[in-house]
Amino acid sequence: MFRKSAKKENPREVLAESKTQSNEDESSQPHFQARPRICLIDVEEKICESFRSSGFNCFVGTLGSIVEVPNQDRRDAHPCLVTYKFPQNIHEYEIVIIDLQNKTRIPYRPQDHQHSGLRGQKQPIFLSSFPETLFDPRAFSSLILGKNLSALLQGESLLIVFAAENEAVEYFPGYITANGFEKLNTEIHGIYDFIHDLPANENIAGEDTKVVIDDHTDLERLLQAHNSESTYQIIFHHPTHWDGNRRIKIPSFIPLIASGKDQVVSFKYELKYNRTFFFPRIMRKEEFLIDLFQKVLPRLFPKLFPYSTAFRWLKDQLYHLPNEGALQQEITLLQVEDEQKTKEIEGRILTNQKRYKFLHDLLIESDGKLVKTVEVYFKWIGFENVINMDETDPEILQEDLQVETNMELLVIEVKGIGGTSTDSECSQINKIKYRRAKERRSFDVYALYLVNHQRFVPPKQRTNPPFNKTQIQDAENDERGLLSTYDLFKLYFNIEAGFVTKEDARKAMFQNGLVRFLPSSAVKVQPPYEIHHNGYVVIVELRGILITTGEAVILDEDGLYKSSIIKEIQIDGKTVDVAECGEVGIRLEDKITKRTQLWLKVGS
Repeated sequence: MFRKSAKKENPREVLAESKTQSNEDESSQPHFQARPRICLIDVEEKICESFRSSGFNCFVGTLGSIVEVPNQDRRDAHPCLVTYKFPQNIHEYEIVIIDLQNKTRIPYRPQDHQHSGLRGQKQPIFLSSFPETLFDPRAFSSLILGKNLSALLQGESLLIVFAAENEAVEYFPGYITANGFEKLNTEIHGIYDFIHDLPANENIAGEDTKVVIDDHTDLERLLQAHNSESTYQIIFHHPTHWDGNRRIKIPSFIPLIASGKDQVVSFKYELKYNRTFFFPRIMRKEEFLIDLFQKVLPRLFPKLFPYSTAFRWLKDQLYHLPNEGALQQEITLLQVEDEQKTKEIEGRILTNQKRYKFLHDLLIESDGKLVKTVEVYFKWIGFENVINMDETDPEILQEDLQVETNMELLVIEVKGIGGTSTDSECSQINKIKYRRAKERRSFDVYALYLVNHQRFVPPKQRTNPPFNKTQIQDAENDERGLLSTYDLFKLYFNIEAGFVTKEDARKAMFQNGLVRFLPSSAVKVQPPYEIHHNGYVVIVELRGILITTGEAVILDEDGLYKSSIIKEIQIDGKTVDVAECGEVGIRLEDKITKRTQLWLKVGS
């Protein structure tokens, strides 16, 4: 309950403070990654060093060491304080690791259990009396940690716990005053008090365990690699809740390793934003944790690891280069029947990857490489006069690219960043716009800010668009454009599929505010206000737009277009061939979601 402090006399308030010596790594560390910020609590020092040498941004904290109190006979009693250490801004961290298995003991030293510079006439303490010889501060520190973690658990975060037996500790709080010791009510706390809604558990030890997830993920493979050497000291029961007249298991509780029926020794708990992992005692813990943080978690939670350089998501189908899917399918069909032909196709894949590498570079590169990639892209969509200003005069701070047409000049600033843009970054190009306009003595100059944002995160999981309402409104007022490289990536496929012409794409580059590449020669249908039959039937209101059965419509899925066929039209429950106004039911060839926008080709 009490710790070394000189700020407050109220016992409860004294407890609410933590020793906050920050020991976060400096950015001079090799491969230093500012995010995620990781708090390591009672993690072995050699593991902390491995995290630091791997470039992770770490704070090393503790719930406190167990104190060996010299209570040798019935008259002995010693004042004790809780000496935990957490970062003062732990609510701003993304990941907390707590190792309850790493118990350390230290001898009692009177100077460690005295408040320094105490105001007032009362010194709050715990009293450790004979026959107690071990004062364990961890349970009460756990209670304080739980209060500090509450805000963190409400946001995107990970909590990782290496579980030990559940221990309860009895504390005897009170005050040392001029008249002696004033006793307060006894308190009992447990070492798991940092977590709310802890599943029912029992202190059972063993070594026979089985990995029970079977999803063929990197997490399963990691657990399988360490399971044979793992032991446990506590088991958990799957929590349940009432569903009508029966109890069912809570689906957000996911067992990972079990020792028997309803005896879970490792699990994942999924809250709205937080994910909590409990692991048993793992023999090669250092190797396990480094693999977990370098190979598993960045793929599962890419937003928490924005500086992971793996870019594994480039292999996902959503980001395949042109022709890549078809070539991979050829290999799959061949299997091992024709090794020579398989090698020939693999060679075509490499050639294809080199040809279209600029599309992936739009999503991962920064600085000069990104500028060069955008230069290539703008030439591809038909701009004939694209000047790389960084190559022309790299010493002068100016726009990255100039695009000159017969009618106007477009100045472009290109930026690749790990997060999203500040207001000043969005507006910086405006200064150069006015500089060029003054030089040309004309107002035919347009400005575009182009950003590859959150570049280590899969593009679909990024903040799209990467500009807030104020930034977009300011851009409209200042007459400048805002655009992301992910939109250019999607535009390539929309152009190749015939949904957008290169001419319309070039015109769109001169828009003010948020630049959008809408389908060419198409009219927008009112957004569906009802969706039925698993997404294949939509209810829309037509306002003078003629549609017919068998006609093709364009489905806009977050800026990526595809064609679908109208299979049936109904008005007032009756099937018709044509509709133009009013409430209409449409059955489509493809399913849609609430985010899907429908477009109709003009004259189709």
